[in-house]
Amino acid sequence: MSRLDRRSGTFAALAVGNYRSYFFGAAVSQTGSWMQTIALGWMVVRLGGGGVELGIMAVLQFSPALVGGMIGGVIADRYDRRRLLVATQAAFAGVAASLTVLSAMGAARMWSLGLCAFCAGCVMTVDNPTRHSLAIELVGPKLVANALTLNSVAFNAARVVGPAIAGVVIGTVGTSWCFGINAVSFAAVIVPLMRVDVTKLYRPERAGPAGTGRIRDGLRYALETPEVRVPLVMIAVVGTLAFNWNVSVLLLARALDGGAGAYGALMTGMGVGAVTGGLVAAGRAASDHRRLCRAAIALGVLLLAASLAPNLPLAVGLLAASGVANITFVATANARLQLAARPDMRGRVMALWTMAFVGSTPIGGMLAGLAGELIDLRAGLAIGGIGAAAAGMVALAADASDRRDRGPATDDRPVRLRPGRRRREVAHHEREA
Repeated sequence: MSRLDRRSGTFAALAVGNYRSYFFGAAVSQTGSWMQTIALGWMVVRLGGGGVELGIMAVLQFSPALVGGMIGGVIADRYDRRRLLVATQAAFAGVAASLTVLSAMGAARMWSLGLCAFCAGCVMTVDNPTRHSLAIELVGPKLVANALTLNSVAFNAARVVGPAIAGVVIGTVGTSWCFGINAVSFAAVIVPLMRVDVTKLYRPERAGPAGTGRIRDGLRYALETPEVRVPLVMIAVVGTLAFNWNVSVLLLARALDGGAGAYGALMTGMGVGAVTGGLVAAGRAASDHRRLCRAAIALGVLLLAASLAPNLPLAVGLLAASGVANITFVATANARLQLAARPDMRGRVMALWTMAFVGSTPIGGMLAGLAGELIDLRAGLAIGGIGAAAAGMVALAADASDRRDRGPATDDRPVRLRPGRRRREVAHHEREA
């Protein structure tokens, strides 16, 4: 594996056979998931729902990750992550199949759609930390930053392609086909996972029996480890204030006197920027702290500028640029956490990531909506920009102060497994004593 670890370039992680088959399967599955997201929203509207009902669906889907995320992290640390991910993908397929039947039979009701959204959210509490933690097992620590950036590229590409396909499918053969296609698409992930060459996986240490004490261990570890704590706080702040595109960008489209076409153009611009920026960033993927802070500041400045844009073309261009900064920030934070986290704590750390990144969505969407109604339609996006820039500047200033305290001999190399390194250093000093 050392020869593969030394490879570099935009698609370096794809040289690893286990990851390559998983990557393309996940891209197919994510496209299907975006089709389901659009189809579910369309069904809510078709059943007479509006903004309130759509908001309730979002709360039902994402609140389990906020409330029970750490339980999912304990499970991810306790059990074999590859087999666990197969189980979660099968569960997602079951939810999609249920939606297919409800839609095809004309039996869908608001409560049944909400139940399906809640079930998907419960599965997500285990799936997200497991999926993120599996990346380093597939490619190893040297290529994990590149792999995570490529994952973000695939996700954003699916965000552009999936809704476009869903629009065509809904308009031609009906909503139930979107759910059915999504149900089948999970096989594209399950089959590669079942065919993984387990002898080439980077196996971590396993946690002990699951329980509340293990949850406390994970929280204590995250609070006491700066390399983990700082990215988590940053992603929580940026996720809550800035990552509510479905609300803040929609309000910006209204402020520009545009309708669905303007909203689609703005979201497409952001998605295209994220894909393009991700391909560039993947070639030099890293996890250093200053890069994370600079990406947050750039994201904040661009979002603030987009909120002030006087016309649609300029707003699209600025949001496309913000997509580049966004994917750099997310991939860098993710890689930094993966490399800094102790192997037996990685699932719980990534569960905290899910709680900060996904669980903050309903809260952030509500704040953006209130700001748009009470202050100005552009206020939600502007507040997100200010929050992201402030998080980056505070973290950068704190790091500069810490570096001054440590003295000039330190550097800012990409994060390695520091807890393990500290144990080795302690053992070395004890031998010398």
